[in-house]
Amino acid sequence: MLFNRRRQGEISKMKIKEVDKIDTMQKDSNVVKALSNLEQRLCKVLSRVEIVGKKGRLVPVLMTYEMREWITLLLEGRQDLGAVHEENEFVFARSFYGSKGHLRACDSLRKYSQLCGAKYPETLTGTQLRKQLATLSQLLCLKENEMDMVANFLGHDLKIHREYYRLPMEIMQVAKVSKLLLAMEKGGSALAQGQSLDDIPIVDEEIDQSNISTEEEEGEGTEDQLTAIKRSKADKPHPAGKQCKKKKTVTKRPWTEEQKAAVNRHLHHFMVLNQLPGKSKIDECISKEPVLSTRSWKNIKDYCRNTMKNQVR
Repeated sequence: MLFNRRRQGEISKMKIKEVDKIDTMQKDSNVVKALSNLEQRLCKVLSRVEIVGKKGRLVPVLMTYEMREWITLLLEGRQDLGAVHEENEFVFARSFYGSKGHLRACDSLRKYSQLCGAKYPETLTGTQLRKQLATLSQLLCLKENEMDMVANFLGHDLKIHREYYRLPMEIMQVAKVSKLLLAMEKGGSALAQGQSLDDIPIVDEEIDQSNISTEEEEGEGTEDQLTAIKRSKADKPHPAGKQCKKKKTVTKRPWTEEQKAAVNRHLHHFMVLNQLPGKSKIDECISKEPVLSTRSWKNIKDYCRNTMKNQVR
């Protein structure tokens, strides 16, 4: 269920007759030969089973070699021990009271998400896992047929998939449409027919020069940016007779591995979504990590910003 992001009801009701029809890819298939080397290797190590999904449609379940071994051991054990009713047709059968029913995947997931020590066990649910796959697939700018493939795998209609599992619009507008605006600001020379928003080349310097926010100008920018701004102001000629105040120099303090790990423990999910954390979240992070006591919330926000920029590079 975790690997396939399947609905809990679909996995719970998997039947022995469905597993008996496990599908392994033919090595000499013309379709397989046309795939990349990596894709051909995946076809060798993964197997596919079709089970009955929502509204009676058939949906696939992919299994690794280890999963197939587990299923085989499970089915052999029920025969050897005689703990399962002989007429029980489910793979994950109940083994008590002569039941012909099945175990519920949601109960198992709820139990072990607590026992495994996960920081946010409430997010480890079938619904959240499926939403994660469906939503992040929007980041990949998949072609029509590829999006259709993902939707079919999840058991969705493509229209429903697009309507209910899209990235937050504010993120997409900032991350995607802004590239078009920056390119047009430079005269549009970087734009070409047939380009997608992901294909528009934007140089990092353009972002630094064109998008220094008010917060950064007031002191929340990166230390490198602030130093550059101060130097440029210092180089400007001043009216005669007026004395300039001496500018403060910013001393860079390298981040230790312990400090980086502490930030990532609490704020990594923001950086994955290319989203800067707010002050309240950063203050909460500082309060829980003594190693960050020498860092201000602005320092940590700058670290997150620079980390996201490096990921893009």
